[in-house]
Amino acid sequence: MFAVVKILKDEKSLIKRIHHVFKKPLPMLERINVSGESFFYYLEIYRKQIEDNPAVIRELLGSCADRVLFCGEKAEASAYFKRIRAEGFLQTALINTAQELLKSRCADNSRLKLCFIDKKGEYSEYLPALSQYAGEITVVTDEPSAYSEICDRLYDEFGLSVIIGKSAGKLSSYDFTISPQFNLYKLFNNTVIIKNPSTGLLDVFRGHELKIPDNVKAVAPQGVNKLEFVYALYKYCRIENLGKLVFADFKAIDSVK
Repeated sequence: MFAVVKILKDEKSLIKRIHHVFKKPLPMLERINVSGESFFYYLEIYRKQIEDNPAVIRELLGSCADRVLFCGEKAEASAYFKRIRAEGFLQTALINTAQELLKSRCADNSRLKLCFIDKKGEYSEYLPALSQYAGEITVVTDEPSAYSEICDRLYDEFGLSVIIGKSAGKLSSYDFTISPQFNLYKLFNNTVIIKNPSTGLLDVFRGHELKIPDNVKAVAPQGVNKLEFVYALYKYCRIENLGKLVFADFKAIDSVK
C-alpha cells in the first residue's frame, strides 16, 4: 500500500482561526478502494498540524509513510516520510508503445530490422516479446552479460541470432529503433525511430501522457501527479495491467536523415 497526502493551507478567516483554537481540526484519513482488494490511503491535514508535530504523518500512516505522494503543494523534506518516485515508468511505457506499433504493422515483420538501445542492460526481459516482430535484432548495450542467457534461449528455441554491440552504427540500417532511456544523446532519449519508406527519412516518435484507465482516473485525488499515482498503484498495490500502459499522445516530433 501507499498514501496520498493533501496538505491544507491554514485558515485565513479570523472566525475559523478562532474556532480552530478552541476546537482543533482532526486530520482526515480515508481508505480508498481501487479494484479487487487493492487500496491506498488518502490523508488531508493542515500545514500547521505538521509544523506542530513533524512526526504526525508517520503516526497516522505507519509504514505507508515510506511511500507517500502529495497533492499540489508539497511538504518539506522530512525524516518522517518518503516520497514515491516514478522511476523507469516512462521507459516501460515507451517499450509497450513500441510493441503495439510493431503489432500494427502490415508489412512482413520477418524482414524487419530492429535495434534496441539499452546501454545499462536494464530491459533485457522485454527482448523475447519484441523478437516475435523482427527477423534481425541488434542490441546496443554496455552490459552484454545482461542479455547472454536470453539470447541463448532465443537462438535455441527460434534460431534467432541477436547481434550484441556497443554502438548502433548507422540508424538508416534499421527499420525500427527503440531507445527507452533518458540519459543518452537527445535523439535517443525515450524515443522510437522508424524508417519512413516513402520519404527515406527517420521519423522520431515520443510521448508524454499515458493512456490511463477510467477506473484509475476516477479514484485519483485532485492535484496528485498522475504518472506517480499510476506507478504507485502498479508498484505497491500490484495492479499488474498498469505495467502495460502505452502513451496516449505518441507522435512524430522530428524527422532526420
